[in-house]
Amino acid sequence: MRLVSAGEANPYEESATNPAASRPVIIYTKENAPAAPPLTDLPLRENVSQYGITWTFDKPARVGHFINGDWYVVGPVTIKAIDPRPLDGGEIARRELDQMDNERPESARPQRLHAQSARPDEGRLR
Repeated sequence: MRLVSAGEANPYEESATNPAASRPVIIYTKENAPAAPPLTDLPLRENVSQYGITWTFDKPARVGHFINGDWYVVGPVTIKAIDPRPLDGGEIARRELDQMDNERPESARPQRLHAQSARPDEGRLR
Protein backbone atom coordinates (compact mmCIF):
# COMPACT_ATOMS: atom_id res chain seq x y z
CA MET A 1 0.00 0.00 0.00
CA ARG A 2 1.42 3.40 -1.02
CA LEU A 3 0.25 6.53 0.81
CA VAL A 4 0.53 9.97 -0.72
CA SER A 5 1.12 13.01 1.47
CA ALA A 6 -1.85 15.32 1.79
CA GLY A 7 -0.85 18.59 0.17
CA GLU A 8 -3.34 21.35 -0.38
CA ALA A 9 -3.34 24.06 -2.99
CA ASN A 10 -4.05 27.60 -1.87
CA PRO A 11 -7.61 28.30 -3.11
CA TYR A 12 -6.79 32.03 -3.38
CA GLU A 13 -3.90 31.64 -5.83
CA GLU A 14 -4.62 32.58 -9.43
CA SER A 15 -3.99 29.01 -10.57
CA ALA A 16 -6.84 27.80 -8.31
CA THR A 17 -9.39 30.25 -9.68
CA ASN A 18 -8.09 30.44 -13.22
CA PRO A 19 -7.55 26.92 -14.60
CA ALA A 20 -5.94 28.30 -17.76
CA ALA A 21 -3.14 29.76 -15.62
CA SER A 22 -1.96 26.32 -14.54
CA ARG A 23 -2.70 24.02 -17.47
CA PRO A 24 -3.51 24.25 -21.15
CA VAL A 25 -7.11 24.17 -22.27
CA ILE A 26 -7.92 20.89 -23.97
CA ILE A 27 -11.22 20.23 -25.71
CA TYR A 28 -12.24 16.60 -25.34
CA THR A 29 -14.65 14.81 -27.64
CA LYS A 30 -15.76 11.20 -27.88
CA GLU A 31 -12.87 10.59 -30.24
CA ASN A 32 -10.10 11.95 -27.97
CA ALA A 33 -11.54 11.44 -24.46
CA PRO A 34 -8.86 10.60 -21.89
CA ALA A 35 -8.71 6.98 -20.81
CA ALA A 36 -9.81 6.23 -17.28
CA PRO A 37 -6.80 5.20 -15.22
CA PRO A 38 -6.64 1.62 -13.98
CA LEU A 39 -7.74 1.39 -10.36
CA THR A 40 -4.29 0.25 -9.28
CA ASP A 41 -2.76 3.43 -10.77
CA LEU A 42 -4.83 5.67 -8.49
CA PRO A 43 -2.98 6.72 -5.33
CA LEU A 44 -4.14 5.70 -1.87
CA ARG A 45 -4.87 8.73 0.29
CA GLU A 46 -5.95 9.12 3.89
CA ASN A 47 -7.60 12.44 3.06
CA VAL A 48 -8.22 15.00 0.31
CA SER A 49 -8.34 18.79 0.56
CA GLN A 50 -9.92 21.35 -1.69
CA TYR A 51 -11.03 24.97 -1.18
CA GLY A 52 -9.76 24.95 2.40
CA ILE A 53 -11.77 21.87 3.41
CA THR A 54 -10.18 18.52 4.27
CA TRP A 55 -12.13 15.25 4.22
CA THR A 56 -10.44 12.44 6.19
CA PHE A 57 -11.32 8.82 5.48
CA ASP A 58 -11.53 5.98 8.01
CA LYS A 59 -8.93 4.09 5.95
CA PRO A 60 -6.82 4.95 2.88
CA ALA A 61 -8.88 5.12 -0.31
CA ARG A 62 -8.06 5.35 -4.01
CA VAL A 63 -8.56 8.88 -5.30
CA GLY A 64 -8.27 10.72 -8.56
CA HIS A 65 -9.18 13.99 -10.23
CA PHE A 66 -12.03 14.69 -12.59
CA ILE A 67 -11.16 16.55 -15.77
CA ASN A 68 -12.01 19.87 -14.03
CA GLY A 69 -9.56 19.15 -11.18
CA ASP A 70 -12.13 18.19 -8.53
CA TRP A 71 -11.40 15.08 -6.47
CA TYR A 72 -13.22 11.80 -6.75
CA VAL A 73 -12.93 8.86 -4.37
CA VAL A 74 -13.41 5.23 -5.32
CA GLY A 75 -15.71 3.81 -2.66
CA PRO A 76 -17.25 2.65 -0.60
CA VAL A 77 -15.54 5.05 1.79
CA THR A 78 -16.47 6.41 5.20
CA ILE A 79 -15.65 10.03 6.03
CA LYS A 80 -14.46 10.15 9.63
CA ALA A 81 -13.72 13.88 9.81
CA ILE A 82 -14.26 17.14 7.96
CA ASP A 83 -12.04 20.10 8.80
CA PRO A 84 -13.12 22.75 9.40
CA ARG A 85 -16.16 21.16 10.99
CA PRO A 86 -19.42 22.12 9.25
CA LEU A 87 -21.75 24.31 11.29
CA ASP A 88 -25.49 23.92 11.45
CA GLY A 89 -27.76 26.94 11.37
CA GLY A 90 -27.95 27.30 15.15
CA GLU A 91 -24.17 27.55 15.41
CA ILE A 92 -23.85 30.46 12.99
CA ALA A 93 -23.97 33.76 14.82
CA ARG A 94 -27.00 35.89 13.90
CA ARG A 95 -24.71 38.84 13.11
CA GLU A 96 -22.92 36.71 10.48
CA LEU A 97 -26.22 35.75 8.86
CA ASP A 98 -27.35 39.38 8.93
CA GLN A 99 -24.05 40.47 7.37
CA MET A 100 -24.50 37.95 4.54
CA ASP A 101 -28.02 39.29 3.98
CA ASN A 102 -26.81 42.89 4.02
CA GLU A 103 -24.32 42.10 1.25
CA ARG A 104 -27.20 41.03 -1.03
CA PRO A 105 -29.49 43.43 -2.85
CA GLU A 106 -32.68 44.06 -0.84
CA SER A 107 -34.77 42.15 -3.40
CA ALA A 108 -32.60 39.02 -2.98
CA ARG A 109 -32.75 38.88 0.82
CA PRO A 110 -34.77 36.10 2.43
CA GLN A 111 -37.88 37.08 4.34
CA ARG A 112 -37.45 35.80 7.89
CA LEU A 113 -40.02 35.74 10.63
CA HIS A 114 -38.83 37.30 13.87
CA ALA A 115 -39.26 34.89 16.79
CA GLN A 116 -41.71 37.22 18.57
CA SER A 117 -43.64 38.46 15.55
CA ALA A 118 -45.74 37.10 12.75
CA ARG A 119 -44.50 39.85 10.40
CA PRO A 120 -41.35 39.31 8.29
CA ASP A 121 -38.28 41.24 9.45
CA GLU A 122 -40.06 43.03 12.30
CA GLY A 123 -37.62 43.68 15.10
CA ARG A 124 -34.68 42.60 12.99
CA LEU A 125 -31.38 44.14 13.96
CA ARG A 126 -29.50 45.94 11.19
